[in-house]
This record gives sequence, structure tokens and C-alpha cells, in this order.
Amino acid sequence: MDLASSCAVTGNNDVQRIQFDSNTNQIRLKVDYLNINRCLTVTQIHQAELMDITNLGEDRPRGYLRACKQDSNGKATVGQHFERFYPDGMDENDIGSFQLRDPNLDLCIMSLNKEPRLSPCDKTGLDPYYLFKDWNNVNMKNVGSNWCFDINDGLNLLSYPCYEEGVNPKQNFRTISSGNVVADFVNVEAKEIGFCIDFVGVGVYADVGFAEDCNEDTAFEKVLVEVPLERELYDRDMELHKFDQQ
Repeated sequence: MDLASSCAVTGNNDVQRIQFDSNTNQIRLKVDYLNINRCLTVTQIHQAELMDITNLGEDRPRGYLRACKQDSNGKATVGQHFERFYPDGMDENDIGSFQLRDPNLDLCIMSLNKEPRLSPCDKTGLDPYYLFKDWNNVNMKNVGSNWCFDINDGLNLLSYPCYEEGVNPKQNFRTISSGNVVADFVNVEAKEIGFCIDFVGVGVYADVGFAEDCNEDTAFEKVLVEVPLERELYDRDMELHKFDQQ
């Protein structure tokens, strides 16, 4: 099922009339004149395999925001575990910055463009695109690009010009004791329902469809519900500059 096309609710197209029922937490497809009332349901869940990073080549792993994971020892899993790294004989006092290294993969985050990626660590400690600094107590700024981590769409990790503290919560990241880099705007710990930077695990994906039997198995929970900043600005402008529609 192509859920994206089914959710294109426009005009009076009853076939695409999909609503979230806040009383039952169900996503319903209703077509009154056909007496259709079905609920979105997950028909099968697939566990995807880890990305093959043995041969990085040019297509190096990029970052995403995924559910935080730790192993049985409470350490972040591969692709989510990052520690501050300095080449032999150096420390933060020498270079004033640090690399972010996954100790399991011996790979570091490089932020050469708008998409931070995993690459072999810089052993010289001098490449600015591998170096990061703490920024405004809420983020890490890349020395080379002078940009910060950003998760604008809630999924894809980007590099973007840094905002001042408190302006854009989607640039709030912090490293915790497990090694996870947590998206701090959700205000939860990684061990709860937190979301973390992940470069390797592609997590799970599901097949969905609309079932005629609307029961408790078809209920969904809203997570990270928010009004995008762009929409807030648009609504504000429309209120300030009302147009005469007559």
C-alpha cells in the first residue's frame, strides 16, 4: 500500500478521506456513501539488517534520527556510540576541539557538506571537517563548515548554520554516558523513548493496510507532535496580512 498517496487529502475526494480519531487513537478511512469505515493497521513488521560498512567507497553512511539503543552493558550500539577522540599525543587542550568516533567501527563523523557522514578518522587531528566544538551548551559545531547538527524533518541528520541557544530546539543534541548522542528537544533520556543519531542501523519497517475490523490492535500513539516552524510563520503572516477574499 502506498500510504503517501492515500494521505493526499484534498478537495472532496471521499476515497482519500483519512482522519485521526482522537477518541480511539485510530487512523480511519471513511467513505460514507459506500458505507466504508476501516482502520489503518500494521500487517507485518520487518527487521532490517545493519548496513554493510566494510567497503565505504564514496557512498559513506549518513546520519538519521532513530530510537536510542544500548546493549546489555548499557552502552550505545554500533552506529550510535560516539566518544570524543584525539590522535595519539593530543588532547582537547592542544587543538581546542575533538572528533566524534564510534569505537566499535573506528570511524568518525565528517561534516564536509550538508550531510554528515561516517569516514575513517583523521589521524593528524588537523582536518577541520572532522573536528567539533561544544556550542551554546546545546549542540556541537563543526570547525570546518562552522555549522551545527540539525534534524529539521525529524529524520535526516543535517549540517546547518547554528542558531543561538533556545531558538531552534531541533539543533539540541547532547552526549550521555552510554555514548548515545541524544536529540535533546524531546526532553527524555535515551533509556526511555529518546531518539539518537544513528549512522548504521536501519531499524524496522512495516507493511500497512486498512482493516475492516477496527479494534485495539489498530490504535496508534502520537509521537513528537508539533507544528513546523514554517507553518507557524505562515499562519502568523496570514493573520497579520489578511487578504480580502471578496
